Order: sequence, then C-alpha cells, then structure tokens
Amino acid sequence: MKLSIMVPQEEGNEHQDDKKDEKIIETPIETPDSIKQEVLRSGIELNVAPPMDLDIQMPLPVDKLGFDLPESESPVQMSIPPTQEFVAAPIAPLKPTKPRDKLLVKIDQLMDASRNFVREYKYEQALKHINDSINLLKKTKYKSEHARALLYGGHILNIIRKSDEAKALLEEGVQVIQAAGLETSTLCANLKVELGIALQGLGKYESAIATFTEAGTLFQHLGSASEYIRTLWNKGITYYNMQDWKSAVELYLEIARESAKESMLIDSRLKSLQRIGDLIQMVGKHDEGEFDSEKYLEEIDSLKADYQQALAHEARVISKRGYLDRLEAEQARDPANLALWHFNLAAAELTAQSGNLDSAIDHYNKSVGFYTEIGDRLGLSRCYQHLAYIKEKHGALEEAIQLLRQCIELREDLKETLKTEEYRTAIQAELIPIYDELSFLEAKLQRFDRSLNAIEQSKSRELINVLANESLNTCPYMTELLQQEERALAQLRDLESDLFNFKMRYSEVTRRGGDYSVEERERLQKAISDIHDDLQDYRRNIWSKCLDSGKVKPPVEYDIFSSALDILKKEKNWATLEFIWNPKRSQIMVYLLTPANLQLFETELTAQDLSEILNKYKTALIDQNIKLLANAADAFSQKIIPPEIHSELNKFKDLQYLFIIPHKDLHSIPFEIIHTNQDYWGLKYSLVKNFSLDLSRICIQKRKTFFEKHPKPKNAAMVVGNPTQDLTNAELEAQQVEEMLKSRGFNVKLLLRKKSKEDTFVKNLADKTIIHFAGHGVFITPEPILSHLLFTSSDLTAREIAQLKLKKIPIVVLSACETGIPGYLGGNELVGFVRSFILAGSTTLVSTNWPVSDVSARELVEKFYENLLKGASVGISLQKARQFIAQKYHNQILHWAAYTLFGDPFRKL
Repeated sequence: MKLSIMVPQEEGNEHQDDKKDEKIIETPIETPDSIKQEVLRSGIELNVAPPMDLDIQMPLPVDKLGFDLPESESPVQMSIPPTQEFVAAPIAPLKPTKPRDKLLVKIDQLMDASRNFVREYKYEQALKHINDSINLLKKTKYKSEHARALLYGGHILNIIRKSDEAKALLEEGVQVIQAAGLETSTLCANLKVELGIALQGLGKYESAIATFTEAGTLFQHLGSASEYIRTLWNKGITYYNMQDWKSAVELYLEIARESAKESMLIDSRLKSLQRIGDLIQMVGKHDEGEFDSEKYLEEIDSLKADYQQALAHEARVISKRGYLDRLEAEQARDPANLALWHFNLAAAELTAQSGNLDSAIDHYNKSVGFYTEIGDRLGLSRCYQHLAYIKEKHGALEEAIQLLRQCIELREDLKETLKTEEYRTAIQAELIPIYDELSFLEAKLQRFDRSLNAIEQSKSRELINVLANESLNTCPYMTELLQQEERALAQLRDLESDLFNFKMRYSEVTRRGGDYSVEERERLQKAISDIHDDLQDYRRNIWSKCLDSGKVKPPVEYDIFSSALDILKKEKNWATLEFIWNPKRSQIMVYLLTPANLQLFETELTAQDLSEILNKYKTALIDQNIKLLANAADAFSQKIIPPEIHSELNKFKDLQYLFIIPHKDLHSIPFEIIHTNQDYWGLKYSLVKNFSLDLSRICIQKRKTFFEKHPKPKNAAMVVGNPTQDLTNAELEAQQVEEMLKSRGFNVKLLLRKKSKEDTFVKNLADKTIIHFAGHGVFITPEPILSHLLFTSSDLTAREIAQLKLKKIPIVVLSACETGIPGYLGGNELVGFVRSFILAGSTTLVSTNWPVSDVSARELVEKFYENLLKGASVGISLQKARQFIAQKYHNQILHWAAYTLFGDPFRKL
C-alpha cells in the first residue's frame, strides 16, 4: 500500500485546486456463507484495479520523487508497508523570496546540503544541517522558514522511525506557525499531517486520527481537494492499523465519493472508479468488523452506474465526431474495462454480507473471457487465483491446485520477460501469497515434497538465479542452450509488444463499434503460447543437462527438494527445519527434513502475537536487558516452534548440524536462543541459517566443485581492525587473528587504524580464502542495500560488496554490529551484508545479530579461529566458541549468541 503525503506549498499558492486456523486434513464441504468469509481471510489480491496511489514498497530514493523540483506544487508520494509505520514524502525546496538577506542565504545552503545527504540516505548528517538551520532561525522574524525547517526535520525523523523526536519537532513547528498567525495555512496543515504520522508511529492512534482530521479540515477550507483526499488516506491507514475495520470502510467509501466528485474528465473518472478495488480490499481482507453492507452495495451500484455513464459519454463524443451514429456508439464497449469491472464486482460479491457466491463465480468467469479476448495474462492469473480459493472452500482441492499452478505459470512467464530486478521482484511479491496457498493445499493432501517445493519457489529467487549461474560455466551444453533461450526471450518481448499495440488498437476500434481482425489476435496469442512452450523446453533441458543451473528460472515443477537432498545426503549428522509462515491463516508450518524422512509439524500464531514477541525482543536488545532477552527466548521457543519439534530433534543422538530456513518475518528471530529447559540450540548444535533450502544446496555444491578443481588452494587472508580508531579491542582482535593465521602458514594482509582504507581492502580481496573485518557496521533500515562497513576515509556499501569478485569462496567473518540483519527488497528477497558477500563469491559467512561487546567478541573470535585452525568445520568451530563464551559469561545470551552462521557449515580450511 502506498501512502501519499503532501508537499508543503508556498502561502501564495495554497488555494490551487486539483484538476485532475486449519489442520492439515481434508475438510468437509462448506456452505456458501462460510466460503465467502474464508475467502476473505485468505491472501486474495482484491485490489487488482489500479489503487489510489497505494502500493506495498519501501521508500523510494528522494531523487526519484520530485525532490529537486523547487517549482513543483504537486503532491509527492512515498510508499510504506500499510500495517507498520508511516514514512512521509520529502519536502520540496523553498521558493526563494526577494530580497534574501545573509541569514536566509545561509539557511538555503544548509537546506540544500541536508537534501543532498537525504538523497544519499545519510540521515544523521542531514539532521545536523536541519538542526543548525533551526537554531539559526530561532528568535528571528522568519517564522515560516523556522516552521518549514522543523517540518523537514520531523519528516526525516519519521523516515528513520524516530517517531518520538519527530513528534517533538513537529509540535514545536505547529506552535511556531500558530504564533505567527498562520494556523489556517497549507504549511500548518502539512505540519499536522507529519505530526499524525509521528503519532501513528508511536502507537498513539486516537491522537493521530484527531490530528489527521484537523489537517483534513484545513485542506477542505483551503479548497485543496487532492490534499484532503490524501489526508483521508493517511487517516484510513491509521484506522486499518488500529484494526477498526468499520471506520476504515466508511472512510474509504468517503474517499471513493470525493475522488469521483473531483474527476471531471473521462479518464480521471474511470481511474477514480477503478479505485473501488482498494475499497473492496479494505473490507475483503477483514470480515471481523461489522459494516453497513447495504450502504456499501449502494455505493458499488452508484459507481457502476457512473462507469456506464462515462462509457456512454465517451461513445457520444465519438458519435459527435462523426465516427458512428448514436445507436452504434451507445453499444461501444471496452473489453479491458469490462474485464476489470467484472473482477471488482466478483470481489464485491465476496466482500458484502449480502453478496452471492454464485454471482461472484459468474463475474470471475466473464472477466476470464474478456482477459482471454485481449490476451491479458496478468488479469487472467488474478482471476484464476480467486477462483482457486473458492474451489478450495468447495472441497475441490485438486481443481484449486491446478488453478493456482496456472496462475503461477502466467506470472512467472511474465516475470521472465522483465529485464530489471526491481520489476521482477514486484511480480514475485504478488506471487508470494499464491505460493503460500499452493504449499498449504499440497500439504493438505499430504504431498509434503510438493508443498516444500512450492514454498521454495518463493524464497530469494533472484539471489538463487544469479548464484547458480556460476556453475553453468562448466556445462558443455550451456552456451547453446542459453543462446536458444535468449533468442526465444527476444522473440517473446517483440510479440508482447505487438500484442500490447494490438490491445490498444482493438480497444479503440471496439469503442467505435468496429470489429477488429480476430485472426490477428489469435495469431499473436498462438505465437506467444508457442514461444512459452519453447522456453519451458529450453529450461527443462538446462536443468536436466546442467544440474546446477540458475541463470534462468526453472520450470515450476522443478524438484528443489530432491536436488537439495541429494547434496545433503553426502554430508553427515544434519537435519533441516524449513519454516512456512502464513499470517493469513495464523499458522506456522515446519518441515523437518533428515536423510531418511520429511515430516510436517504445525503451530498456531497470529500476526499480532508474532509482532508483539518481536517487539519485546527488539526492546530487550535496545536496552541490553538480559532478563527481557531471556523472556524473548522463552517466547520464541514456546510460540514459534511446534512442541513436537523439540522431542523429534532429541531422537537424533548424533545430530550436529541444524539448518534453519526461516520465512518472512521469522528471519528476524535469533534461532540460536531457542531452547528446551535452557538447552539452547546455538550451544547444542552447529546452527546455520539460510534464506532457502536451495541456497544451502548451492553453497555446498559450490564448495565441493571448488575443492575438486583446487584440492590444495594457497591460504591467504585479509584482516581489518579498528578502521575508525575507536575500538581498541577490535584492533587487538585483528592482531590476534593475524598472528594465529600466520602461525598456520597464511599469507595475511593486515589493515589497522588509518591504514584501513576501503580501496586498499577491495583491491586485495580476490585471492583471499579468509576475510575478517573487526570494526563498525551500519545497517540502513529504509534502504538495506546501502548498509555499509566503515573504513578510515570512506564506506563500503552492501551494493558495492555484491559487485566484488571473490575467486576462492572465502570464509567471511564480520565482527561488526548488526551485520547479520536482513532487509527486504520485495518478493521475499532479502538484502544486506549476507546476500552481498554470497553474491560476491563467499559460501560461508559469520555475522552478528546485534551490537556486540568488544571484549567477549574478541574472545569468541579467537576461540573460533583456534578450533578452525585445528581442522574443525566452520559450524563446529562457531558452536565451540559459543560454548566457551557461555561458560565464561554465565550463559548470558547477549555475549555468546550474538554471532550467527550463513551458507555452508561443513566448510573446513
């Protein structure tokens, strides 16, 4: 969901108007009413109509949001997850007034510098310049400039989730502007919008609602229609986060009415009508709250009539231009809009309390017909998805599974035609709930291997595809097969372009009452279908002839489970726990995979319960509170892990290596502190976390392939210590690591203090088998790819790390704060230091879950290398190091559980 926030306007332009819980067993057939409610609880994408500037994304870079447009009076948009926190849009630069005195010139310079820092995500530096501006403007006559600086400061603090500090600045801004007699200005309204966002971030929802209401009233008074509507969106999102579904529904109905009221042109009116999809989504996702279904259906009927009127108006305009007579023009139709409208009507029938299930199915089928007619594969896939949920609730599980697979195949094919990772992950994000549902249904039928394969297809696929490409180089068939595939993709893109142009012409002609060539449409559709079949054949050949491929997406039916099991069976004493977190069903499924068996276990957990547990865990870390951290460990152990898992693991007497494959929010859990009777997993097992089972397979296979080619590689290491000259123990740690490695014949490049330069580090990495960094790491929450390691004179970002070429699959040890924390790129694609080093070439990485103690970190690292140099695997070495620290520091979690392992735990020197 995307949140639209207003850019503060100059006072002279304030009046500018807008112009434009179930067990895995068979369930009995359900009644239509119960089916409707169950469908609404599921992850159906009810917002297929273009939403009212809403989307589920993280904030975009400032320079992509119109930040550099000083003359712009248009609202700027920024996106956030709807059930978390608001992040406001950047504030437009001030339009200079004349004449400018020296103070205002200085303020302009400070503000320009702060904007540049924001573009680079250097928020602390930006805030410093804002604070300098605020201090200079205090006790001056420039009240508006003072208030704007406070507004901008509050905006930045909202971005970095420092809601309490944002609230203080914004409340001061409101006081300043009110004292200046500008309490009815756009500036005051924008201050209140940002203040509402800060209050929402603090969980003060009632106060946020009141503040948004005040801002909306101001915008109404000023005649700023779009700003008023966008304020309503902010208010609606707050109701949504409060789980006040009735108020959210009423507010979104008001938004739909206001939008239609302000849409004077045909195109604008049609767009406002399409926004009904968001309304349906808001109601359809949550049936717990009562709402006036009669009023809702009346609104739908009104909008439907408005839609028909708009098309009729368009037809009359065409008639007046002399294309058709009026009768023919009245019969004009637009298949794309009709398909969309039938889809929304079907969703409405599911949503409304008095809706009819059979009518919903009928509308979906009509929508399928129109989407097929115009060749819209994305629209078709969404219809199949919704129909699958209905089939499931009718007890027709096989039909539901088939529909979901059709839905997935259409979207995966569409994804493959996209060249940029950003667009592919956007499609992947839409696929995630579909894979979740497919995995759930396969499990219901006791087909656990298919269930596991389905969920694996949704985990870190971009990373997997890039990584696996490296193993294609040795395949003798690879060049020819990839050339065939690339030629097919080029043909497909051309055909897709032809089909798009055809749709545009078809829509135009049919609105005029003409009959465009059916043969041309069928020719294009058949050609596209043939190309898709060819692509699937090429990919099957790639995966059958070159087993470790990954440059291209494998067919949906590719058996990840069997391939991973084949690799793991060559190792000893291991087990894997793969988690599937389905918040829509308030359920966690856990697959326990061993060399001999695959078992499924379940536990119930609501999204709210998980959020509460994670928040308590984060609070414990912030406060460095040992007791609260122990409580969080208890909660994770009892609520995340099905009780049978503990007893099953205890049956394996020789179990050493435990793979953990989390899912979605479960990646934030430190599984090292899961326990039974204080018997912690991080101490009991050599525990390794990975983004997917497929990633585990690739890392292990990559290590095996490397050592087959290089049985005795020359050992060389890069060691960095205390680049910022404020971590004495990090420096001692680096010196000790250098000494230990040299004693075992390693060629060590040591960079300490001022010599720890980023360019020197990068230039000397290619041939290293160990990379050790002891210093500061900074995790950037809004943009994880810009997280960085601090060097003496510059930083090394995660994005830059991913572009490195590490030839000898080095063991990487990041003895720096929060280097194991993942962020989300979208589509279950995790981003951060771990992903970047794996992309660069590492297969084994040790990093940290939280800020570490200098002393205990140094001791743990020394013990780790001591074990590693004696011939133990990385996994066993880290486990023994944890055990040593736990014994020395009286089992305090903060000390021994900070370090976590990713990749291949079997790796040895």
